[in-house]
Amino acid sequence: HDRNRQILPRLLCRRAEHMCGARSLMTTDESNVLIKLFLFPGDLVCDLSGVAKNSDHRQVLRSFINTIVWSAIASGVALWAFL
Repeated sequence: HDRNRQILPRLLCRRAEHMCGARSLMTTDESNVLIKLFLFPGDLVCDLSGVAKNSDHRQVLRSFINTIVWSAIASGVALWAFL
């Protein structure tokens, strides 16, 4: 817990600097990788089900699948951490 207390203020300061335009937290390549990783479950389901890339239905389905997957992962991590 002491380590978390040291890291959190630094992260908050970095975030505040980023919001003010002082410096970027990540490079463009790093952020693109994170976005692709975050959207991967929904994109995979949409690709496997044959939903067109520019369809509004794809956006809704992808959002729904990503919400389910990442909520399940976050819940699992939270349960593992606190139990």
